[in-house]
Amino acid sequence: MSKSKDTNISLEKLHQLAMDNKLAFASYRLPGSHSPTTMLQWQKPPQTITNLADLAQKQGFVFAPFDEEAKYPPKLIVPDLVINSQASAEGDQGLEIFDDSAVTKTNDLDGRKNAYHEASKEEYISQVESAMQAINLGTLQKIVVSRISSSVMPVDFNSSLYFQALQKAYPEAFVFMVYMPETGLWIGASPEPLIRVKNNTVHTVSLAGTRTVDKSRQQKKWGEKELFEQKLVTQYIENIIHDFNIPDYEKHGPVSHVAGSVEHLKTAFSFPLDRVNDKIHQFLGQLHPTPSVCGLPKNKARQQIRETEKHDRAYYTGFMGPMNVQDEWALFVNLRSMKVHNNKLYYYLGAGITHDSVPENEWEETINKKKTLQRIVESL
Repeated sequence: MSKSKDTNISLEKLHQLAMDNKLAFASYRLPGSHSPTTMLQWQKPPQTITNLADLAQKQGFVFAPFDEEAKYPPKLIVPDLVINSQASAEGDQGLEIFDDSAVTKTNDLDGRKNAYHEASKEEYISQVESAMQAINLGTLQKIVVSRISSSVMPVDFNSSLYFQALQKAYPEAFVFMVYMPETGLWIGASPEPLIRVKNNTVHTVSLAGTRTVDKSRQQKKWGEKELFEQKLVTQYIENIIHDFNIPDYEKHGPVSHVAGSVEHLKTAFSFPLDRVNDKIHQFLGQLHPTPSVCGLPKNKARQQIRETEKHDRAYYTGFMGPMNVQDEWALFVNLRSMKVHNNKLYYYLGAGITHDSVPENEWEETINKKKTLQRIVESL
C-alpha cells in the first residue's frame, strides 16, 4: 500500500479530477473522527475479490455487495495515494501525480433490467404483506424489504460538498463517498459497523428496531415489534460468537442510538482478536448479511428478497471500509446511502418486517430514512 501524505489540493477538486478521469477513490470519515481519509487508485483498476478469504492479508478499501450471486463483485481499492487530512481549499499542487494514459476505463454495471425500479406505495405495501404471509406460515422470522426512491439531482448539486455536509450532520456515523467506474458513485452516512478491529479487539453490533426521534426528548418505551427485531439480530450474532467458541466476549445493550431523524436499538459486542485471528474472514462471512439488512433464516430471507424486490440492491446493504490499515479494520454496512447516476439521486431504503409489522408503518419508516439524507441535499 502506498504511503500516506498530505496535500493542499482541495478535496472537491480531487474528487472531480478523479471522476473526470474515471479514477477509483474512497473518501471516508470514521465515527468520532474530525477529518476524512481519501484513498485513490489509478495505476491499476481495483481488484475483484472472488472469496472473502482473499481479504485476510490485503490492505485497502473494500466495497462489497449485499448479494454476491447478483453479479456485483466485491471490489478492493489498493491505493496509490492515501490522504489522511482534509485538504485546504486553495492550490492545485499534486495534480501532476495523475497520468490519464495510465487510467483503465471500464463500464458501469448499470443498465441491467429494472436496476433502478421504483416501487409505488401500493407495490411496496404488497411486498410487505407477502413477506408477512411467509412469516405467518413459519418460513421466515424476519425479512428486510427495501425499495428505491429517486429525485432529480439539483442543478447546483455538488457531491463533495454533500459529503462534507454529512460529516457535520452525523459525527457518530461512518460517512463515505466511494467511486469506481464499475460501481458508480455512492454517498452516505452509515450508523452500523459490521466489524471493527482495533487494539487487538474485535467489535460488532446488533442494530435493529427503528423509530422516529421524539423531539420532546421524552424517553418513551420501545414497542414490541422493535424489541423483537433487536432480539433476533442480537441472538444471531451471539450464536455466531458461540459457534466460534469465544467464551470471553462482552455485551452491552440494548440502548437507543440516534441517527439523524430516526433512532435504533443497539447492542454492542467485543472480544479479543486472537479468538478468531486467522478465521476473521470466516467470522465476517457468517455475519454478512446480518438480519438487520436481510432477515432470518438468512438463506431463506435472501432468496425471498431476490424473488420479491424488483430493483437491484447492488452495493446497498453490502459492506465497506478500510482493512488492515495500521492493523485496524473498520467495515460498515452500506446504509443511509444514495447513488448518483445520470443526473438523478437514487435513495436506497429498507424496513425490517416481522409478524407484527403494520405495512403502512413500514412504508413510513422508509420515508423517514430518506428524509435523513434528502434534508441535507436541500440544505446545500
